[in-house]
Amino acid sequence: MKQTGIIFILLIFLSSCGQDPIFTMIANEVKPKDPIINGSPSKLTRSGGDIYTANGKLWKYSNGWSQVGNTPPNVYDIAAGGSGLYLLSMNGSDTSVYALNGGKIENPTGYNMIQGLYSDGSSVFAGAEKSGSDEYAILSINGNSFSVKQTIGSPLTGIAGPYFATAINGVYNGSTLVPGTSGYSIAGIINAEGTVIAVTGNGKILEFTGSGVTVHESSSYPYFTGALAIYKNKGNTLLLLGSKSGIYDLGYREMKLDGKFELFDPGSNAPDSTVSDRDKYRATLAKCAVNSLMQLSDAAGGGDGLPVIFASTQKDGIWAYRDNEWNAEE
Repeated sequence: MKQTGIIFILLIFLSSCGQDPIFTMIANEVKPKDPIINGSPSKLTRSGGDIYTANGKLWKYSNGWSQVGNTPPNVYDIAAGGSGLYLLSMNGSDTSVYALNGGKIENPTGYNMIQGLYSDGSSVFAGAEKSGSDEYAILSINGNSFSVKQTIGSPLTGIAGPYFATAINGVYNGSTLVPGTSGYSIAGIINAEGTVIAVTGNGKILEFTGSGVTVHESSSYPYFTGALAIYKNKGNTLLLLGSKSGIYDLGYREMKLDGKFELFDPGSNAPDSTVSDRDKYRATLAKCAVNSLMQLSDAAGGGDGLPVIFASTQKDGIWAYRDNEWNAEE
């Protein structure tokens, strides 16, 4: 009888523990790896079939990550256009742009502070500022030299087709400011399967059409980091959006391209999701702010059959979803 009582008490204890969030956290705990690419890597860029990023040094993924040699020092941003990859090198307040395996891009424009590199898929542009002023411009590359494409009212933050997004002054379609976007602080912009979509730092989604812009707002929307990527798997297409709602609710959200503009946590719509386990995602990448996302290929990266995805985080290096979990890339 005494043994029966002890067993009964243990069963009650174990049953209660199964409902305790701390035991759920332990069950989904993933041993962290040391990232081979640490710190705050640049955005992820595909060029010539390989994926690149930079954290002061240039890195290439081709069946594994390796450092690229014979590059300028202090590379902190990259962009690809056509068959070329361009590197932004920073030395204190001095900035220079180089073509990979090529020379320096001369800059006679007067906009001497290059702030970032961006691509429309075929050409590379630079967002630049005149040192000591509030004058900004979009520079285009012609051969081995920059020229001014157009002036803008605040720093360039992204390009999607003919659309140029800015940090404070909305979005331009070519040289024309899109009506209804003035004053929006754009964190990122993407051509999402034929529809141009931008996100703001304070949690709004802008949808661009030939007639203008539609602003989508919801109390469930997080703030956005600007990371945007298209994900495809077995006929399922999602837009991934870097998000920030709290120190334990970062990572990204998923959105079906069905016109509803409804966001979901990764794993909540499994199997139509980027991950197979929502709780394991929340125990890993959801704790990291994400600046860039990119799917490697259609091939499965683990037993759940889902493709590998890379994430460039704000301070925790390069991560990947493979082997059914998010973790840093070793």
